[in-house]
Amino acid sequence: PFAITFSYLNLLFIDKLPLSDTLKTKISQLFSVNKLFISGMEIDYTGLRINQLLFWKVLFLILCSSVIIYLLIALKRKQIKDIFVTLFFAIGCICSAIGYLSSFPEPYSSIEKMYVPKTVASYYIESYSGQIELNSISRFRNIELSMLDLDNTESVTFRLDECFNIDNIYCNDLELDFLHEGDSLTVFLPSIQKGKCNLIFNYTGRVSYYSDSQNVDIFTEPLSSSLPPRFAFLPTIDDERKVSYNLTVTSNNTVISNLNTEEILLDKDCYLLTGTSTSICIFSGYFDTTVYDGVLVYKAKYNKATSYSEIYDASKRFNARDRYNKPDEHKQLEQKKCKKAFLIYFFYDTNGFPIVYDDYLIMNYGYIM
Repeated sequence: PFAITFSYLNLLFIDKLPLSDTLKTKISQLFSVNKLFISGMEIDYTGLRINQLLFWKVLFLILCSSVIIYLLIALKRKQIKDIFVTLFFAIGCICSAIGYLSSFPEPYSSIEKMYVPKTVASYYIESYSGQIELNSISRFRNIELSMLDLDNTESVTFRLDECFNIDNIYCNDLELDFLHEGDSLTVFLPSIQKGKCNLIFNYTGRVSYYSDSQNVDIFTEPLSSSLPPRFAFLPTIDDERKVSYNLTVTSNNTVISNLNTEEILLDKDCYLLTGTSTSICIFSGYFDTTVYDGVLVYKAKYNKATSYSEIYDASKRFNARDRYNKPDEHKQLEQKKCKKAFLIYFFYDTNGFPIVYDDYLIMNYGYIM
């Protein structure tokens, strides 16, 4: 019974409870001493994933074991103090369980979070600038959007993920009203604003999502982060326009991006991301680089089992998928215009195919065709 209770097999019994599938998954993972989502694929660049979830999980298992031990002692010795100690550990067990359940990743659909339909609007974004701090609770400070409003509308709508809590939005030192429902963010512009305007956003959030393939693959943590293309960690308009970026990103590990990446030596790892693109992706973790056919290739630093030359060759032999508007169609991979290749974990409903974004490609490291 103990072996089943404290392993992934407990889901066989928990699944019979009249609860939602998400809550059943959370309870099963809480009691299991196996790794999180045992059927999921390894993300090769993260290293040890030290986060709030790990803290609450370890604390819960220690307290749960203490409850069992002291309960047996209390039943044998029948002393009042043993009962109080058992109750003390039981209360701690409940508190840590609540902490674990509240920190557990949320499920997501790649169609809703990444591969959304193209948007047609009378306004568009020209540039981004600001500071990003990647951690368990990531902070986005002074994210400035230079916008052009062609019709002088009273409000503009962006896509910003629902995990973020917006502190404030400013335009010309005037704090603006906004409505953030789900991933939709509507900002109400001042009546005096005409044509071009600059909006400044300040927001924080805990990014932690798992896919239907049982992988926690959209996240920010102290030692690693994954913010894939099209995920709305910046206020976004999905119009496929090229946008200029000038962002400062701090992390406790190496940061890579499709943009030009320059390390700035400050008090901790700090990177300047600049360039122009229709999309942006940011990953942090244990990375290394190599060059194949003049293309800069990013790979996991400590993954010695994967033949990256074979992975890269496979990306050239087969058509690449365009996962922006036509997820089920293929287009010929134009290697000549690809300046970077990410041969890292990338299994966001792609079936292992290479994916083309503007002037870079991404292909999952563990799939050779």
